[in-house]
Amino acid sequence: MFSPVDHRVPRVNVPLADCPADFTSRPGDYENTLFICRITQWPADNNFAEGRVAKTLGQAGEIEAETEGILTEYDVDFSEFSEDVFNCLPQNLPWSIPDHELSKRRDLRKECIFTIDPATARDLDDALSCKQLSDGMYAAFDIESHLKSLLHLYKLNYL
Repeated sequence: MFSPVDHRVPRVNVPLADCPADFTSRPGDYENTLFICRITQWPADNNFAEGRVAKTLGQAGEIEAETEGILTEYDVDFSEFSEDVFNCLPQNLPWSIPDHELSKRRDLRKECIFTIDPATARDLDDALSCKQLSDGMYAAFDIESHLKSLLHLYKLNYL
């Protein structure tokens, strides 16, 4: 019997053949293991579904296992990028933003902008800034949200 992370989904009976070899002799070893389980049927007159174990992810709380579980749950493609995608990236490194691209943007490099991405993020692409606009009893603040855009790196009609 597998208990899903999402409590809206029923518990799932899976064949023992889908479980790790020592599952029946050492079930405690798997209490915090995350599995991907596919529901194969869920009879209307039963509180439990039938299913198959598709993959063992790892231990609950481990960032890799948790991330893969979330991405799989929401059908997010996290496969490696193709060679075509890499070929669209600048080949001459170190790369800098061309002047013609800078002229289209507001230059915020001297502003105090800070990331709101978690410590485990692979890239820092979400940020906030805050500036006090006035003093006094009712101070006004300008709060801005900043999101990274890589659109200028892609060739037109590529996506």
